[in-house]
Amino acid sequence: MTDTQPDVPLHLAGNNAPVADEVGVTELRVIGAIPEFLEGTFYRNGPNPRTGWSAHLFDGDGMVHALEIAGGRGVR
Repeated sequence: MTDTQPDVPLHLAGNNAPVADEVGVTELRVIGAIPEFLEGTFYRNGPNPRTGWSAHLFDGDGMVHALEIAGGRGVR
């Protein structure tokens, strides 16, 4: 449970909250700077239950997020 959402487990709250839509974004805003030499793809695998609820982090559906970095910016 979280301080701001006492009835919602940590794996379903805030930045970890379920996402209903799949989106592709190509113009990514960067706050600060990404070093020019840093290139590659960052993958994040986490919970994303279709119903919006799961009792445990490993229980239910999931989603893989990806961020490609090249030329000092977030490409997609």
